[in-house]
Amino acid sequence: MSNGISHHVNPRGDIEPCPIIQFATENIRDPRGVFATMRDSTFLKDFRELSAQHTAGVWCWSGRIW
Repeated sequence: MSNGISHHVNPRGDIEPCPIIQFATENIRDPRGVFATMRDSTFLKDFRELSAQHTAGVWCWSGRIW
């Protein structure tokens, strides 16, 4: 899962892609365990693929005008 995209866990335990997206479909309390939950998440997989196609892993810097 190493591609410049990271994740963070919000106070509710939701796993959110980082940077700058506050939406989650997975939680660290999933019975599969954190690694399997992150690895098998369709949402996180799609986000990683989209980011790899369109950025160098830093969304907030992509297409910047400053």
